[in-house]
Amino acid sequence: MGKIDELIKQFCPDGVKKVPLGDVLDYEQPSKYIVKSTEYDNSYNIPVLTAGKGFLLGYTNEQTGVYAASEENPTIIFDDFVTSFHWVDFPFKVKSSAMKMLTCKDKVNSFRFIYYAMCEIGFVAKEHSRHWISVYSKIEIPLPPLAVQKEIVEILDVFTGMIDNLQKELEQRQKQFDYYRANLFMFKSNIKYEELGKLCLIKGRIGFRGYTKNDFVEFKKGAISLSPGDIKDNQLHFDNCSYISWDKYEQSPEIVVECGDILLCKTGSTVGKTAIVQELPWKATINPQFVILKNVELNNKYLFYVLCLPCTQIEIKRLAGVGSVPNVSQAKLAKVKIPIPSLDKQQEIVDKLDTFETLISNIKQEIELRQKQYEYYREKLLTFE
Repeated sequence: MGKIDELIKQFCPDGVKKVPLGDVLDYEQPSKYIVKSTEYDNSYNIPVLTAGKGFLLGYTNEQTGVYAASEENPTIIFDDFVTSFHWVDFPFKVKSSAMKMLTCKDKVNSFRFIYYAMCEIGFVAKEHSRHWISVYSKIEIPLPPLAVQKEIVEILDVFTGMIDNLQKELEQRQKQFDYYRANLFMFKSNIKYEELGKLCLIKGRIGFRGYTKNDFVEFKKGAISLSPGDIKDNQLHFDNCSYISWDKYEQSPEIVVECGDILLCKTGSTVGKTAIVQELPWKATINPQFVILKNVELNNKYLFYVLCLPCTQIEIKRLAGVGSVPNVSQAKLAKVKIPIPSLDKQQEIVDKLDTFETLISNIKQEIELRQKQYEYYREKLLTFE
């Protein structure tokens, strides 16, 4: 940081000035870049982007109306309603008119520095209305001289570069996992199949034992009530769990969660979402959106991997129907067919897939660590006090 401090003392003896974003950024409406068809296909070569969390929606074969972003001429795509944004340095099309393409007004400032400064704003949209012209463009950011901007960008680009490389490695590992999983489950035609209900107990919360708001209690004042939101990437996370009273927990001993159990979402938009319980930090039960699979008669981790297969997920969603609230009954779930190789083969499959799962998990942890480092230094470098 020494060089940056010296430059600030040299060029900004009275402190770093602040300027509204609208003074340094131009915007363009997306109308002529909107994709005509949403029939996306990975074999096409033009990405279709959103400024929201999804970012990449798919690929189109439309060759006209492409925004010609590049490393030399990047842009920031800005969601005019929720105010999320992304840096883009490759050609693309967009799906929605609810965004703006932002570019730097001149060469006096570093566009990349302005992007990093925007990342520190932390504005939260509270109304469903357009924000760039009325609000966001008026937000002020610190704007030191170009020499300081470049030094800060050079440091932060190291961190974002590491994160980008790790993301690419994660994508490759995930593709490897998907490839080997598909091959490991290509059984011979004489493989035995059995109905899920004959391989385990399938239990859910009985309707009249559902929750009221009075059943919820403070952290560890009762038992954890697991919900589909506690599953991310087919793994349970206990950071934001709800808790219910001990009385409510004890009403349903048949759905008390134990290590080795498998949880499956039976209703709602996340129907089919699955996790295996590998550890429990506290006594736990399930909420009404889950069923719990107990007393599994085969390798429970093998069954978990079968339930996560794309073909199994498609079957579960088919059974759930297409109503406003998809729902698959326990009786229908019990009829789902499961391939049953030998126990040795089950263990072989589990061992191989576990190896990839560990690699993927380690990369995700590394990404999380690097992201925290990046955010720490970004805040430190962009706080001119």
